[in-house]
Amino acid sequence: MSASHLQLNSIDVDGTSTGKSVTGSFRVRIVGTVILNAWLCYHLIAVIIAPASVEPATPLMQSAWTWVAGYLQLLYLNHGFHFFSPEPAGSSLVRCVLEFSDGTTRSVQLPNRTIRPRLLYHRHFMLTEFLGNGPEEYRPLLQRAIARNLCRTTGAVKATLFLVYHDTPSVDDVLAGKSLNETSSFTETELGSYLATELAEPYRPPVIAPAAPLHLQSDDTNSIPQGTSGGVEPPEVGVAVPLPTAVNQSAH
Repeated sequence: MSASHLQLNSIDVDGTSTGKSVTGSFRVRIVGTVILNAWLCYHLIAVIIAPASVEPATPLMQSAWTWVAGYLQLLYLNHGFHFFSPEPAGSSLVRCVLEFSDGTTRSVQLPNRTIRPRLLYHRHFMLTEFLGNGPEEYRPLLQRAIARNLCRTTGAVKATLFLVYHDTPSVDDVLAGKSLNETSSFTETELGSYLATELAEPYRPPVIAPAAPLHLQSDDTNSIPQGTSGGVEPPEVGVAVPLPTAVNQSAH
């Protein structure tokens, strides 16, 4: 006699048959297992589609995103991490030369490997990346913030910032055995110097003077001189030109 036959016709201690209840419980477990496995497969596929659908991506991956977008956004799993592929760029670092009241100087770099824990290191890295690749209008504010905090924590009286771009090695460089820290892969640009007393004051953006009004000049009050090609010649700046007669009469 088979095991399934014994299970379906098992006898409880009180003498009643439990075959039907066992069969129902078994079916529930089967249905639950199928649903759970289907959800796990869908979840895994959705997590893979999230980064694969970010451009550059194939039309198939982009269309597949529509089938999983709602699920991923609901669970906040719509992270499009490409891990900097297919063309990883370089990184932006900040080097700061600190000057103290006794005339000594010290150079620090952000981020550096002494920063712990790792999450704090990543925070510094994101700040320097934003300084190197973020909008130009935010640069003065971020530069002052970095210089101010370094002066505040170290007691320096002056901070000079440098933006250091660390380029990634090419395939030929790697095959040639060049180090990732090759001197030629670093490019340094000075951002500016800040005094601690200056940084204690509120930031005042530079005032841009308004442009001077544009005036036209012409020897003939009834016409604008024409160039040899038939177009209007560039007007001279700073000299007023009376309008044509027809225009002046219509204005009255």
